[in-house]
Amino acid sequence: MEYSRCIKTAGRFLGYGFVGALMLAALPARAASVSFFLDQSNALPDGTDYLSVMLTENETGGVDFLVQTLDPLNDIAGRNFGIQKFGFSFLDESWGEISNLSGGWRIMSNKRMSEFGKFDIRLQGKGKSRTDSLSFTVNGAALDDFDSLFSAHVAGFEWCDIVDGKRKHDKYNWCGDRGCATSAFFAGSLTELPPPDPSAVPIPAAVWLFGSGLIGLVAATRRKQLQGTSLVARHNTQSFLFGYAMLLAVTFVSPPVLASSFAGLGESSRGGFAVDASTFSTDWSRVTGFDLASRTSVESLGASAEFGISTLVWLAALLISVPMLLVVLEAIMAVGFRKQKPMAAPVKEFPRTVVLIPAHNEVDVIGRCLASLSVDLPPNCRMLCVAHNCTDATAEVARSLGAEVVEVQDAGHGGKPDALKAGLQWLDANPPEVVVIVDADCVVSQGAVRMLATRAWELNRPVMGAYFFAPADAEKGMATLSSLAVLLKNFVRPLGLHSLGLPCLLNGSGSAYPFQVIRSAPQGKGAIAEDYQLAIDLLERGYPTTFVPEARVDGLLPKREDTALRQRRRWEHGHMFLAFRTAPRLMLEGLMRLDRNRIGLGLEVAVPPLAFLGMMWAIAVGLSLALYVFYGHGGPFGFLAGTAAMFAAAVLMSWMRFAGVKSTLAALASIPGYLMWKLPMYREFFTRRETRWMKTARDGVSGAQHGLRAPFPG
Repeated sequence: MEYSRCIKTAGRFLGYGFVGALMLAALPARAASVSFFLDQSNALPDGTDYLSVMLTENETGGVDFLVQTLDPLNDIAGRNFGIQKFGFSFLDESWGEISNLSGGWRIMSNKRMSEFGKFDIRLQGKGKSRTDSLSFTVNGAALDDFDSLFSAHVAGFEWCDIVDGKRKHDKYNWCGDRGCATSAFFAGSLTELPPPDPSAVPIPAAVWLFGSGLIGLVAATRRKQLQGTSLVARHNTQSFLFGYAMLLAVTFVSPPVLASSFAGLGESSRGGFAVDASTFSTDWSRVTGFDLASRTSVESLGASAEFGISTLVWLAALLISVPMLLVVLEAIMAVGFRKQKPMAAPVKEFPRTVVLIPAHNEVDVIGRCLASLSVDLPPNCRMLCVAHNCTDATAEVARSLGAEVVEVQDAGHGGKPDALKAGLQWLDANPPEVVVIVDADCVVSQGAVRMLATRAWELNRPVMGAYFFAPADAEKGMATLSSLAVLLKNFVRPLGLHSLGLPCLLNGSGSAYPFQVIRSAPQGKGAIAEDYQLAIDLLERGYPTTFVPEARVDGLLPKREDTALRQRRRWEHGHMFLAFRTAPRLMLEGLMRLDRNRIGLGLEVAVPPLAFLGMMWAIAVGLSLALYVFYGHGGPFGFLAGTAAMFAAAVLMSWMRFAGVKSTLAALASIPGYLMWKLPMYREFFTRRETRWMKTARDGVSGAQHGLRAPFPG
């Protein structure tokens, strides 16, 4: 029990501190921008800052140079004044390529710069190309690739008044004893970067993570106090909202605190170099699109809000993109999956199998289900129908079609999980080796029961078949789109996980289990997404679920929109609750144990429903556009646009592969209406979450069109 509590607490810690961990991971190891001065001269007094030089690592793997003349030279500028030459050297023979050089300038190698010696590179401009600000880029280089000495030649000084064509040196005798020169060479050194103060940066991040953990501990303690009361369900939602509100607040506050730690670092030091506010962390400017370079302490504090907002938008973009990229990977693996040729297996007896069919007032549909099972029922296999709180002739119809029937009457609050428990208890008198569970409104394809039972028996673990939902009215684009969304969830993504060798979730009808495995497992623990919860419970007991794509089971989506909405509300509210509560814990356990199955299933549970994911992406895009409009940072928007393009391409490719081009194109026009249809459902998750299991009302079987193409023909 103590270990379990520790794991739960650590899971909350991971959920609340995840963003903080991302920011810590982004901290770089060294500076990426430096400024220094050329304060030595062959013709003018030493010790004066004549030119400034700034070197900045860019995003493409190079170094940008900016060389500028300062006031001591600008004050004596005459006609055609400016920088005419600039020299620098590399520490080794791997010289980078120079680009972005102004016209009229050429690149020379191994040339002298007066008494300052030879340099590997000397950039030289024509007389008319002189400039007071020289910029260029050295590609394929980093800051530590350059020698410390740099030199420049500046020409066009005007020292004295010109009277009758003669110079009068007595008025502007600034030259000292060297005489008045019209040009001069200058040099300066880039010294080693001072080590950063180790206490300046980790404090905000440490406070961040400590606060996140404290929030998790408080929530865990408070939840324990409420155990056994009617407030537990409501408190879980409130704890989630409170915790994530606190996380967002800390996310907004910490980056400005972090930025303010750099206050004062932008001030220049005479004769040496100064670290700009962004040089301790150029990777921060790359991640956020915001650069604190050359800011004074007052400017850094004033810009900290921009830094925080930019960081927050980037983190939102990353968090939204992770599940989208996971779906992309799954879709690609599914489309590339090829059915393996069956290998000759040794002849052995088919395991004793029971097909368990939970039913509640299914008189209109159970006959079709039992008929599809009877056509290809393997030897050593029997059918058991659990007539759970039935008030119609479900039990009589099932008996007439050859099924064993157990009739159960109870309070009726547990729904399908209670029916399964009753059926498994009844089987204790004559236990089978394998149990296959099929819903009463489904049609089972030929050979599906045999494949499911055989794989469950051979692997000694649960297996899940391909559970398809056809639209009740194929003429309606929204119904087709809903069917394709289920296709992505129930077939494409599990097939992708299967290709990667990872477990999948249980998706309702068409699953099989060794009897002893399912008999001792909790049936959903009261979760309304009982199949997902069962898959998680079995994984934690050492029984991950394997996908069997060849075993097809077909169901039918409700025709009435209100019925469909109630069904979706139960599915998706249950899924989203597990995504927020259970997925972080699963991933943390997987990382602690180096268990790829837990990590994989945790990531799979963390992917929210397709429409909700699209809405969250739209919100992130809105934030990124606002960031671009107000601050000019377009990185998050570009990243989200690229992720969406890959996501859309992968989803459409999988739909066309497994449902056909016609169905895919018919559904596309319904996407806006589909999102609006689901919007109230997601709002209710945060205000009035569904917490009870409710059976979906049947529309009847007339007009059923199971039109999705078979994924593996033949």
